[in-house]
Amino acid sequence: MSKFVLVGTQRSGTTLLRSALGSHPEILCLGEVFLLNKSVRRQGGLMMGKDLSAGFSSWRELGYQRYLERSMVRQLGHWLFRWGVTRRYLDKLYATPGYRAIGFKLMANQIRKFPAVLPYIENNGIRVVHVLRENPFDILLSRLALYARGYAHSASQAGEAVTIHIPTGNLIEQLRTIRDEGMQWKNMFEGRVPYMMVTYDRFVRDRDAVSPEMLSFLGVDPHVELKSELVKLNTAPVSEMVQNFEDVSACLRATEFAWCIS
Repeated sequence: MSKFVLVGTQRSGTTLLRSALGSHPEILCLGEVFLLNKSVRRQGGLMMGKDLSAGFSSWRELGYQRYLERSMVRQLGHWLFRWGVTRRYLDKLYATPGYRAIGFKLMANQIRKFPAVLPYIENNGIRVVHVLRENPFDILLSRLALYARGYAHSASQAGEAVTIHIPTGNLIEQLRTIRDEGMQWKNMFEGRVPYMMVTYDRFVRDRDAVSPEMLSFLGVDPHVELKSELVKLNTAPVSEMVQNFEDVSACLRATEFAWCIS
């Protein structure tokens, strides 16, 4: 049985990959198991989306919060001995029977709150699937559309049309930050644990080619077709979504990000 984590930045395609991997009968792929309290409620409302099946979030029963809720000793240990509780939780999670590969989605802020996770990954040979969205402007636009629309995912329809004004004063700095956030995972894990980068762009464009590579890396049947219940929300051209498109184009022209909206 192989153990893995799915890493990436917000709005980089990790939820799509999580949903697709979870469609494989040999894989248990959970969401952000280390979301707690207010974050969980937010994920259940704003972040999760609309018209999603119950199965999309049923993994929460295996999440860290439910693990704590089942034991007062664990709840106390979460505050006093978080390293030990985190390791025991992961041991239990990865021992879930009935699967050839078990993993979950992990974000950077969760490593900061649960510092035991990083050495656990390194010491136990956990495989890392790094989801990278190549275009930082697409990530920024997706994040802004999330807050304008009020939800992040849908399983039934494209999102309502939204238009967004993007301030250009610090746009270059924002894009550099997003680009660096995406690459931090490679710097963190490549050469230290079994590591594979999967670009969101290539997965969407050529899923039939990418899926067998990813499934072979996880040690499961590579011939299973991966499916996701999610639908694309932002379907309008960038020029229609961005109110001040001409200003943004002028700002990016002759910079390293000019290609992002070409």
